[in-house]
Amino acid sequence: MSITTPRTSRRTVIRTTLWTAPAVSVVATAPAWAASTGTSVAMARRTPTTASARAFDPGQAQGVSVVVTNPSDGSPVVGRAVTFTLATPAPTWLRLVDSAGVAVTSVVVASDARGVATAPVLVVGVAGGTTADVVASLSDPSGTVSPVSWSFAQAARGLSPSGPVGTAGRFTGAYADGRAFTWGTQTEGQLGVGSSASIAYLPAAVSATAPSTLAGRDVVSLAAGDEHMLALTADGTVHGWGRSTYGQLGNGTATSNLVPGSVSTAQGSSLAGRTVTAIAVGAFFSLALASDGTVHAWGRNSDSQLGDGTTDSRSLPVQVGTMVGSSLEGRRIVAIAAGNGHSLALDADGNLHSWGRNSSGVLGQGTVGGSRAVPALVSSTPGTQAGVSAVAAGANYTLALAVDGTVHAWGTNAQGQLGSSATLGGTLSVPTPVATTGSSSLAGKAVVAIAGGQQHALAVASDGTLHSWGANGASQLGWGGTTNQGLPGAVATGSPSSLAGRTIVAASGMRSTSFALAADGTFHSWGSDANGERADGDGVSSGATPTQIVGIG
Repeated sequence: MSITTPRTSRRTVIRTTLWTAPAVSVVATAPAWAASTGTSVAMARRTPTTASARAFDPGQAQGVSVVVTNPSDGSPVVGRAVTFTLATPAPTWLRLVDSAGVAVTSVVVASDARGVATAPVLVVGVAGGTTADVVASLSDPSGTVSPVSWSFAQAARGLSPSGPVGTAGRFTGAYADGRAFTWGTQTEGQLGVGSSASIAYLPAAVSATAPSTLAGRDVVSLAAGDEHMLALTADGTVHGWGRSTYGQLGNGTATSNLVPGSVSTAQGSSLAGRTVTAIAVGAFFSLALASDGTVHAWGRNSDSQLGDGTTDSRSLPVQVGTMVGSSLEGRRIVAIAAGNGHSLALDADGNLHSWGRNSSGVLGQGTVGGSRAVPALVSSTPGTQAGVSAVAAGANYTLALAVDGTVHAWGTNAQGQLGSSATLGGTLSVPTPVATTGSSSLAGKAVVAIAGGQQHALAVASDGTLHSWGANGASQLGWGGTTNQGLPGAVATGSPSSLAGRTIVAASGMRSTSFALAADGTFHSWGSDANGERADGDGVSSGATPTQIVGIG
């Protein structure tokens, strides 16, 4: 993986950033009393609960946390500075995120009212079989507080983001142990199984024998669009299948594929000579993030969602504009996302950028309507100005996870997908906090991962619970009823929910169905099953109760 040094910014002047390993930078200074106080404390691992931890898809944030207590009575210790550090030499594929949204190798976090100190962790590349160790330590005069550590390996299992999946092809997928699986309805071969059979009611293995270009390769990430899918493999190459009317498979043609084929890296493709570390798929277009921090796009471009300054569709990858006038000029990107007709990029300084169609203010730049042909900064608001650690998109709305564990949303709120008020309707053109007070189930919780369904949103909290809001016509929120909800509610974990007793680590949503991945490696679904979306074998069991998916892996 090629690593280069980013531009110097107002934030990177005083911080070691994502790309300057292996030096360690402390981005906050412990208060003077931290070293002089005689109070003995205890520190324990909180999340993940075990020393062996899993890091998920490139571009996805999650968190590590400890709890600091008084050993005499177990009461929380507030304001104690905990240092989280990536062990030297720092890996190229994992970083911590500081309070300004900068990707770093070391960060100091003060324990909150619960005694909890949390540091966001961001996957910024493909591990290639290497592990990454994160150590939490604190200064204590008694000398009795042992450091707490986690050893991260890139997860062998993950879900496909599926927010842009529309009416024509209700399908999605997951990967396990290097293999890709899909299910649901196909119209253009988007299941990738080598046949045109219309529905798969159970997970089906994506073709991985010749002529499939997945033969001999391990899948580490998936992304689903309206009628096509991409896979990222451990060697940093991208593969696509399904519809290619607009060139969204990136192979230089408009021909649909029933099995995976390579996205071009030949001369004429902007991916020539580059290694890809993350992928995203919109409605009929595709995005890829390269290890040098550049973004590349191909497919439909009617609303400038490719970000190259034109409205010309492309069947080969082109680099998203970094020219003068583009907010990406001089920036290194660490995560990407795509909606129906808009694209997003998160840079190493914690800033968000957007381009493409701006219906409902989905670009987050303070205006509604029109489109933007080159990237521009998403408006900074009090909730996001400290920095963003992850981004996700639905059809016509956007989600951002701030470094403080709060979620912010903008775009259409027709079904309550912005999560900011019990009152549905309207639009918001700048990032607005998802509610964490009153009846919101996110009250008192820190979010570590986000996902966008077509018109509903999901958030994983640091305690392993899952929360949802927005469209609910098929019970895709997973907490009862079929009424759209404008405030977050907790997905059911009581019997007979298959989530009972399980810790959730990742989630995804499509048109009217939701999915969760638990820490024990099991997959779960709820919501609409009219077209095999739940992968439960019958295609009729729509409902709010999560059930386990079998047959993946």
